[in-house]
Amino acid sequence: MAKKGSFSEFFEPINNILYKQGKPYDPKVMNAYLLSLWLSHDASLLDIINDVNDLHFLLNDDIIYKYYYYTVPKGKRYLRWVKKESGEEKEKDLCKEWGISKMEFRRYKQLIKEKSK
Repeated sequence: MAKKGSFSEFFEPINNILYKQGKPYDPKVMNAYLLSLWLSHDASLLDIINDVNDLHFLLNDDIIYKYYYYTVPKGKRYLRWVKKESGEEKEKDLCKEWGISKMEFRRYKQLIKEKSK
């Protein structure tokens, strides 16, 4: 068992589900909502997670954990956290999509801010 409050303790429930380690589940370490959030980063598990989404706040965390434990296939997975896009990347994407320059985009942005005041 990992040290109390350590970074590795946080991921123990996920590792337990993925590798079927048989360790007890502690909802105080990671609740079922966070468990679903992290497991949803693997596209092959989305169907399993969607089955539980409607019942998330109706079922006990232990029941959801057991469901994941017995339905998620054993195997190594790389769960990557998707980082937030920077503002500049969003600006570039919008400029491309709308077919305008960065300077035009910033003018529109300024006009919208002035009108909302």
